[in-house]
Amino acid sequence: MAQLLVALAVLLAAPPVASEPQFLATTAEGTTSSGVVAKIGAGWEVVWKTGPPVVAGQLICLRRAGVALPDLPTQPMVILANGDRIAGRVTGGDSRALQLIPTNGNAWTIPLSTIRSVWFTSPTETQLDSGKEDVLVMRSGDTRRGTIERLTTDPATVVMKGSDGVPLAKLSAVVFDPTLARIRKPKTSYAKLVLANGTRITLNAAQADATMISGTSAFGARVQIPLNDVIALDIHGGKATYLSDLKPKQETVEPFGDLKWPLVADRNVHGQPLRLNSLFGVQTFDKGLGTHSRTTLVYDLAGKYRRFETVVGLDACSGKRGAVDITISVDGNEIPIDGLKRMTAQTLPKTLSIDVTKARQLTLLVDFGSGGDVQDDVNWCDARLIE
Repeated sequence: MAQLLVALAVLLAAPPVASEPQFLATTAEGTTSSGVVAKIGAGWEVVWKTGPPVVAGQLICLRRAGVALPDLPTQPMVILANGDRIAGRVTGGDSRALQLIPTNGNAWTIPLSTIRSVWFTSPTETQLDSGKEDVLVMRSGDTRRGTIERLTTDPATVVMKGSDGVPLAKLSAVVFDPTLARIRKPKTSYAKLVLANGTRITLNAAQADATMISGTSAFGARVQIPLNDVIALDIHGGKATYLSDLKPKQETVEPFGDLKWPLVADRNVHGQPLRLNSLFGVQTFDKGLGTHSRTTLVYDLAGKYRRFETVVGLDACSGKRGAVDITISVDGNEIPIDGLKRMTAQTLPKTLSIDVTKARQLTLLVDFGSGGDVQDDVNWCDARLIE
């Protein structure tokens, strides 16, 4: 509890913008520390300008103090096969790759084989379905289906097999055949970065000094990103296992009426981004579970984890009228936690860290509240098990 109070004090005291950004680090040991980053080294070691470092292999996440996790990009962007969303302007390319100029950065070369879609206008939350074809979505609303042969740079066009090139300026989006888009998952731990403009980008390896983080992206390019643009750096493939990457041992959905709302991974139950209110505004999370009352989830822990962590609350957009009772049990024993019963949209989400050492089973229950199941959309954000 003392550590959480210290962390909260740091967040409240931190200004939204600073010449030297303040970060808060969470470790596998359950400790938190904060400060100005002097260096990020091998194994995701974090060296502060003052104070003990976060040693290699222990970092779970690094979050910007006093700043909410931003929403997904609303400007033109590229969406990769692994879910990365990179805001920027496409200037052309060739038969193998496109050229993207990210916001506040130099041009990156992104292989076409790693891309799910490209947006030249403001994107929608709905994913475009291309079947087993490439699709050009015109700004007029018309579509063309076929096989994209190449991009050109001067003039900037997309050329589809058997047809003339279409200027990028006439396109709303390009959707690639999803059966061909691939990005290999790293065999070692890697980082997911969230930037201030909403960009989400994976770095397979990286190092940083006090001003710049440099590394190898998931699409194979060397990138440099100002540390001042980084809002979050989460480590995957290390000591944290996200519930959204696991299949529950048991999922029971008992509807209030006829409509069932099954569990959704990394989205809310409506298929929209996971959003929660916070002291700093609405936050948009990339990992978590979307649930609705009444849902019971049981996870097999096999005694291999030490801690369960999550930020849980009603969805900031679709749960404004919701009211729920939430129960968390470990090996059949309910964990008494203030604020989980009679939770409403006016209740700030709860940040939880629960000891599950040697536990065999974790049960999460979202039950009906005072309003039946009206807008009972509960998000378990950053829901993870720590080894």
